Amino acid sequence: MRTVVRLVGVVVAVAALGMTTACGGSDDGGGDDGKPAKVLGDDRATTKGPGSGAKALGKARVASAVLESADAKGYAVTRMSKEEFTSAKAPKAKQSKCQPLAALLGSSPDPAPAAWAVSTFGVQDSKAGAMGGMGMLEVSSYEGDGAERTLQNLGKAVRDCAGGFEMTTGAGTQQTYSAVESLDAPKLGDEAVAYRAVDKASGAPSLYTVVRSGANVSMIFAANMMDPAKATMDPNLVKTQVAKVEKAAKATG
Repeated sequence: MRTVVRLVGVVVAVAALGMTTACGGSDDGGGDDGKPAKVLGDDRATTKGPGSGAKALGKARVASAVLESADAKGYAVTRMSKEEFTSAKAPKAKQSKCQPLAALLGSSPDPAPAAWAVSTFGVQDSKAGAMGGMGMLEVSSYEGDGAERTLQNLGKAVRDCAGGFEMTTGAGTQQTYSAVESLDAPKLGDEAVAYRAVDKASGAPSLYTVVRSGANVSMIFAANMMDPAKATMDPNLVKTQVAKVEKAAKATG
């Protein structure tokens, strides 16, 4: 049974999503077709900071770093087009200190990466996770200190917005989140941030893990459309995604 999920234009509420994916395939007749994820680098300005002096991966390398169905046993992974992800307006938090949380799943982050690629995933095998599990995979690559600042800003927002926050989604709807809870981050990459956000109206949680590996950032978002209480972040999925990013980075050296 196909489950259509709207993801673009929202940060933590599953109910107001704005991009499409399907747990059993995509609207063009299938899930992962063996091609790399779409790269959206043309639509984000390159960040060139004075920090680490890191060099971003090229667009093709970023695309190759996003997991595909063959990499993630028990999941259907679907590529996301530039049009799907950039059609909505940028999410906006009412409290400026919480903007990094609102911007995480939007198409206008600050700092902006040189290149990025996005795919969505859905659980297809109960051994991988609770049925109804779905989410998003995003790989971003930065010039300068953009990756470091991204993790710093996000970590600070998680701490500062623990009591929740209000935002306008990319679809223009108002949403309130009752809590943002810091979680134990995986010991992967150079640094990582993990947290859970709870939609006030529905009580539905969504989970986020963000890992920096040098100039590259892996972001995994997870929720459950069938039973929100069963939303889980699969550590194996996270580990596999980060490993693929790091392998792509080494291949450029």
